[in-house]
Amino acid sequence: MSKEINLEAIIENWKKRNLIKEITSIENLKWIIQNKKSVYCGIDPTYDSLHLGHLIPLKLLKEFSILGCPIIVLLGGATGEVGDPSFQKQKRKNLVISQIQKNIIQIQTQILKLLPKVKLVNNLDWYQKFNILDFFKNVSSLFTVKKMLQKESFAQAFKENILFHHQFSYILLQAYDFYYLWKNYDCHLQIGGSDQFPNIVFGIDLIRKKTTKKILVCGITTNLLLDENGHKISKSSNQTNIWLSVKKNSFYQIFQFFYNLNDQLIQIWINLFDVEFSKKLSSEDFKTRKPQKNLFFYIITWIFGSKINQQIKQCLSNLQNNVLSFEVLKLMSELNFINQFLLLQKHTHQTDIISLLLWTNMADSKISAKKLIMQKAIKINKEILNKNDFIFNLIPTNTKIFTLKKGKKEIILIKIK
Repeated sequence: MSKEINLEAIIENWKKRNLIKEITSIENLKWIIQNKKSVYCGIDPTYDSLHLGHLIPLKLLKEFSILGCPIIVLLGGATGEVGDPSFQKQKRKNLVISQIQKNIIQIQTQILKLLPKVKLVNNLDWYQKFNILDFFKNVSSLFTVKKMLQKESFAQAFKENILFHHQFSYILLQAYDFYYLWKNYDCHLQIGGSDQFPNIVFGIDLIRKKTTKKILVCGITTNLLLDENGHKISKSSNQTNIWLSVKKNSFYQIFQFFYNLNDQLIQIWINLFDVEFSKKLSSEDFKTRKPQKNLFFYIITWIFGSKINQQIKQCLSNLQNNVLSFEVLKLMSELNFINQFLLLQKHTHQTDIISLLLWTNMADSKISAKKLIMQKAIKINKEILNKNDFIFNLIPTNTKIFTLKKGKKEIILIKIK
């Protein structure tokens, strides 16, 4: 009886945090958890890194692991070649197999850091052995075109004439993935983002159509990670997307992304990730951006580990206090803490700030550069420039490094040759 109450509390916690959006069957979900059945989510390796949006379904997968359920991440070595057309405004680019395999290697490394107990599978392993005629006979024949077009995103893509036949079959491939994992790995639950709900339901239908027994399977969708404008944070959202790789964005870029989230959005994100400190925050904490900083450090620790997290804290502190010793700069370089590191070839003590802002692309014209200075938005090291500081007496430090800041969002380290 107590176990039932605990399960109710767990599901209620997920709902309260707004982590989950839809559950196909709560009773089946309870049975799956009680009987420690396998749970999976799928990721197509269309890029060489996970992004911030992937963390939501992976966070839920982690919570199932804590409950004792074996967890699986399916990497779409086959489906990645096709591409999910759901809610796409244009045809997806086809990727060559060699690029997909390179992407898988990178993503596997990231997933194993996030979920050490996970089992990784690749659907190319079974699709490359699949005869296309057998697929038509055993899978495609079980679903009508009318049923497939009832999927909102398919109907939209069909209307806009960007739905191609190979992508039209994507939903059947994902459905068969669920069936294959149920049959071979005793997997009874699929997790996906809320835009994946129809695909998950097709998988449940396929399992039921291909067996005469009553099978207890379930699908859960998570709410999508949205930006301040309500747009999905995804691979295609270049302006708001953050990759989980410092080869694609620096640690400082990730920090600035979190630091600049508004208070309403950060509270939503904190609840999604169920970060313990969310219950201890006060109004004063929001004034100092403490929630934004804490969530950033939580994410960094989960992805990169506590050692890297401590090093990032050290770099941020030194940068804020303008303590840029040789050791600190070396650490920043090794971590790829900040990727905007420019070399000033010619230097005189009397530095033209207007030219400097144009050279660093912090301003796109002399007028905008002057405006930034007059608004006191430019800072060199710790000194805020005022309306008369168009020429600045720049005296290099021992390391010949100085910081140029524009507001709170942009910072560049400049080395004097």
